[in-house]
Amino acid sequence: MKNVWMVHAYQNFELVIHLINTIFKEDDTVWLHYDKKSLQKEFLFIQNTFKNNPNVFYIVIVK
Repeated sequence: MKNVWMVHAYQNFELVIHLINTIFKEDDTVWLHYDKKSLQKEFLFIQNTFKNNPNVFYIVIVK
């Protein structure tokens, strides 16, 4: 069974990386949610960390 996860990535980017690397299964899809609360450097760090992972997607909310 394939799971789809949405993670509020601005809360703790180190925790987000830990979740993706250890808890989520290989075929799970992860949507990382960002908005004005996230820091650009954190967003870029996570984006670069998973740039080769086809199961990680980004949602950026601009208000």
